[in-house]
Amino acid sequence: MPKLNENYQNVKDSYLFAEIARRVKVYEETHPEKAADIIRLGIGDVTLPLTKSVIEALHEAVDSQAVSETFKGYGPEQGYAFAQEAIADYYARNGVEVKATDIFISDGAKSDTGNITELFAKDNVVLVPDPVYPVYVDTNTMDGKNIIYMNGTKENDFLPMPDENVKADIIYLCSPNNPTGACYNKEQLEAWVAYALKNDAVILYDSAYEAFITDPTLPRSIYAIEGGQRNVRSSSVPFLRQQDSQVHVSLTQLFRKSLCSRHQMAEH
Repeated sequence: MPKLNENYQNVKDSYLFAEIARRVKVYEETHPEKAADIIRLGIGDVTLPLTKSVIEALHEAVDSQAVSETFKGYGPEQGYAFAQEAIADYYARNGVEVKATDIFISDGAKSDTGNITELFAKDNVVLVPDPVYPVYVDTNTMDGKNIIYMNGTKENDFLPMPDENVKADIIYLCSPNNPTGACYNKEQLEAWVAYALKNDAVILYDSAYEAFITDPTLPRSIYAIEGGQRNVRSSSVPFLRQQDSQVHVSLTQLFRKSLCSRHQMAEH
């Protein structure tokens, strides 16, 4: 008889965003005169049409599948080289050097957030900001890991800093933060990198909203911090590194093998 993963019993009955949507719907139905004034802080959905350039690129890609000369089947499991190079160029324009071959193009950071937990043993201590993207907590809860929290409050500008009395193995940082929008500056990220290196910890750095940063003094990537490339980074386009080249290679390969096996199962 198969045994269930009992850790799923510890996940909240309702996904946070679904619960927010439910409460908003109830409020709209009971207060229709105030429905237009609701400020929605639930899941980040788009509110404007796609730009002309995006629509044209989508049509071009779809049309290319209709003729044998440009038709493509399943793509490379690690992403097309032209896309990897374009992402590397984007980061280079923002002062961050990343090899195109270190870029893994997946189906999104949400899936990666769950997949990457499989690389780490269950007895790791996971440090998570509060408030933050709820998937960080849910995925580690389902995996049975020990989660501890660091509070983002008005007093610390919703940017919790390292506590030398707390020992963590895996650290989640989200900058700009979801949902507060708070963004770490260079000095603050330097403190986090120093803490991670001192404690042999790994940083999972989520910068899904870095495009909203307009202040040129604020880092768009933890790779802008000296020593930051000795930590793991997970973002909307994840890059993986560890403290030395051997660990970096094994960690990257493990992550790729994990994702590739999922893609191969999906193809069949």
